Amino acid sequence: MTAQMKLGAFLWATGHHIAAWRHPKAHVKAGIDIDHYMALARTAEAAKF
Repeated sequence: MTAQMKLGAFLWATGHHIAAWRHPKAHVKAGIDIDHYMALARTAEAAKF
């Protein structure tokens, strides 16, 4: 039997720093933008997540 590693991704739309939303390049409405989450999913899949 081959061992498997299970990976998970914690995706917080505004970033993991309390002031991340204030960054000039931040996507302020990311939390309500489905396209943002789809892009995150594509990035994770491209990394073989």
